[in-house]
Amino acid sequence: MRQEGSSEERGAADADAAGNKEKADVFDQFGNKVDMADAEKSLKEAKKEMKSIEKQLKDNKKKKILSQDEVWEMSDRLEVLKTMLAKDDKAKADKAA
Repeated sequence: MRQEGSSEERGAADADAAGNKEKADVFDQFGNKVDMADAEKSLKEAKKEMKSIEKQLKDNKKKKILSQDEVWEMSDRLEVLKTMLAKDDKAKADKAA
C-alpha cells in the first residue's frame, strides 16, 4: 500500500507537467539544422553578444590571445548576429510603412 500523495506519485505527475521534454530538431527547407537558440534570443541579448564578440576581436588584434580558429569562429558568429539584426530591422521598417 502506498500513502496518498506519496513522492512516487507526485514525481511521475510533475515530470509530465513540468515540460522537461527535449526540443525537437528544426530543419530549414534545404535540410540544414537550425539553431533555435538564435531564434529565441531577444534583440537586446543579440546586440550584447555582438558587442562582446567585437570587443574580444579588437583585444585580440592588440594582444594576440586567440588562436586563428577561434578568431574565424567568432567572426562567423558575428556575421550570423549581424544578419539576424538586419532582418529584424528590415521587418520593423516594413511594419512601419
